[in-house]
Amino acid sequence: MRPVITAQNNLKIIPNWCDKNRIYQFPDKKTAKETFGLRGKFVVRYSGNFGLFHGMEILLDAAGLLKGKKDICFHLTGDGGNKKNLYGTAKRKQLDNVLFGDFIEEKNLNLSLNSADIAVLTLDDRANNLSVPSKFYSYIAAGLPVIAALNDETDIAFDIIKYRTGFVCNSAEDIAQRILELYESDEAIKNFSTNSYKLFLEKYERNIVIKKYIDLFGEPT
Repeated sequence: MRPVITAQNNLKIIPNWCDKNRIYQFPDKKTAKETFGLRGKFVVRYSGNFGLFHGMEILLDAAGLLKGKKDICFHLTGDGGNKKNLYGTAKRKQLDNVLFGDFIEEKNLNLSLNSADIAVLTLDDRANNLSVPSKFYSYIAAGLPVIAALNDETDIAFDIIKYRTGFVCNSAEDIAQRILELYESDEAIKNFSTNSYKLFLEKYERNIVIKKYIDLFGEPT
């Protein structure tokens, strides 16, 4: 009698990855910030798709709460179906602390990430467990603390909490408060940065993920 193969014992999950030779942390962010016109700013970076199910509106709400902090800048770079709406909202609310940038080409991605002090990502509840924002892997490869506005039952939330790479937030008020905490503490930035890079090296570096494929399918012939 042939053994019964079920999804439970025949399912392997292999995550996305990032290449540490392409995305890595700069020892000094000054040049990177100047390249993007962000000199003297504390930069909150969003990099990637402005999708309809990313729930990025919460970032604009948080930016509105931080308008009084003139040196905190939300730099949102990328493209997608919701970008026009987000730009219109920011303009209507006179969010001078929000800057929009074009999609970053791969050759400039590392420079862009290193112009940031912290990184943010969002995911609408409708996309829970259907999407894993791949920007997360680039963020932690660059050693960035991460503030994530998503359900705390998602894989990324588990990583952020377990490895202490940043914060998982459920409201604009919480995001704004966490940004302020990091803005006011170089030590917190340093600790979260160290933890982010540690997580990357342990789970999501390119060679580690490739080995999972090799273990599953065997060495290439």
